Amino acid sequence: FRSNLPLALLNHMNGNAVYNLRHPLFHFLLIHLRKEQSRSEAHHSIPYDYRISQILLEGFLGEKPDLAPAIVDQWKIDNGKTELTNNKQEFRSAWDSFGVYNGVASVRESKVIKNFSGCNLLQRHIDESESSLIHGAKVFHGWKETNREISLLVSEWHDELVTNLLGHIDESNHPFTTIDIILPHDIAPHSKTMINNIETKVKLQFHTRESSSDGFDLCNVHVEAEWFMITNAYHVVQQNVDLLFNNDLKVVITALPATHEYCFAYPSCRHVMERSHRLFGTTEFYLVRDADMVFHTQSMKKFCSLWKKSLAEEGNTNASKNSSSVGLIASAFVSYLEAMKLLDNFYELSSSPGYEHFKRFISIEEEQSATNG
Repeated sequence: FRSNLPLALLNHMNGNAVYNLRHPLFHFLLIHLRKEQSRSEAHHSIPYDYRISQILLEGFLGEKPDLAPAIVDQWKIDNGKTELTNNKQEFRSAWDSFGVYNGVASVRESKVIKNFSGCNLLQRHIDESESSLIHGAKVFHGWKETNREISLLVSEWHDELVTNLLGHIDESNHPFTTIDIILPHDIAPHSKTMINNIETKVKLQFHTRESSSDGFDLCNVHVEAEWFMITNAYHVVQQNVDLLFNNDLKVVITALPATHEYCFAYPSCRHVMERSHRLFGTTEFYLVRDADMVFHTQSMKKFCSLWKKSLAEEGNTNASKNSSSVGLIASAFVSYLEAMKLLDNFYELSSSPGYEHFKRFISIEEEQSATNG
């Protein structure tokens, strides 16, 4: 994709760049842009920041800019001309004179501006950026500004991997008041003893998984806290667990529209969305990662009751063994809330990407790699 983009577009400055109003190169660019406007030049159809990049690259490399053929043809008709204005020599002269000025490159990356366009952030992230000019950030409240009681569900198997998470949990800045650990029903006694003996500052509660599948841990564990999140024993908790809340203290969740490319082309995702439609009459579907979701416990219990009943009625005698919904329960839950007109009571959905800090859980391999450098 990038290889097909014009060079000027790949190298264009963000429209929110910092301009030195006294610099002779800026004066030249401003005068030329005004000239193109007054003469109704075809190049005036280009956004100013992209056009600046075209001018600089034509001066530096002799790279002629690409213009939409329809715009060029209409300009020729309106002005009775057969060729576009040739600015190559003028731009080259300006670059030779002002491209490097007083020994300093005139166009360079700014250290005082940070582009967070389209990003959801906490104030902490802006403070840590050490930039004095911030572009595009949408700032939310963090979990410390709320009184939410949040539990963490952890799915464990037979390898005592949860000891990695529990061994590091007290080093993390996290919101969890309780950790609910789901152990397999046939876990070895010595493994269970080892896990039970781990001491943390967080209250630990243990549950037994009745089946061999962890696919329905979200629905099969009684959680006491008002809210909960879920991960598995292949992960550890990030050093900073950043959760977002809007001004009404509703949880902000990253949710993307379910499209053919990312959902309906895959049988498991398509089946979940089809069941949501049958059960709840949902017409708009969103993709939400289970690990990104902060589940409202009471609402989740009602959803799980309906979901498991549906699975049983469709011939699955043991709904808890069904694993076709793994990783998609949060998406189905959001569909349920939307259909019940409850979604806005608890959540704000956002299609904006999270900041890199918003990966709440990292795999053991990632953690070991970071530790070993």
